[in-house]
Amino acid sequence: MKKLSVLVFLAFTLLPLSNANATGSIINILNILIENKLLNDAYSKDAELGEKICKMFKGSGCYSVSNLGEGICKAGGGSGCYSVSNLGEGICKAGGGSGCYSVSTIGEGICKAGGGSGCYSVSTIGEGLKKFKRSYVDREWAWDQFYHSTGSLVWACRGIQTGQFAKKTRCNGKPQNDYRWPNN
Repeated sequence: MKKLSVLVFLAFTLLPLSNANATGSIINILNILIENKLLNDAYSKDAELGEKICKMFKGSGCYSVSNLGEGICKAGGGSGCYSVSNLGEGICKAGGGSGCYSVSTIGEGICKAGGGSGCYSVSTIGEGLKKFKRSYVDREWAWDQFYHSTGSLVWACRGIQTGQFAKKTRCNGKPQNDYRWPNN
């Protein structure tokens, strides 16, 4: 996804969601990064994108963000965000991980943010996500049917691991049944 289209997407699609209920938890931040294919060192130095993510999650000091990692750190309420030098370190600090200053890869940062063990040897994003506490990030989705506040019956897509609502495209190809959350 090109930088401009990512920024437009964040500005017009995700900002209304963040005002409604999103918090700067590492879970929500990682889901945004994964869905928008931003877990990539190519975006690491992007201060404008970092500022947008920081503001989306109502972080503090968003006006002075110098890179994406710092924006993620501030969005998650991490400490020592001004010195973040890479994306992995920002993710680690946003999640409250320990030893974040020495993080050298995105995968290691994800692993430490989730409290995983043996993170120093993690070199890929996939490894980091596997070691991240599994209940924090959605890997599977299912349909949920419920009554909207207006009284109409609606279908929504939800993450199985967290129960959080997700884009309907995550449930494409899945049968519309409500076996997982029949009373919610």
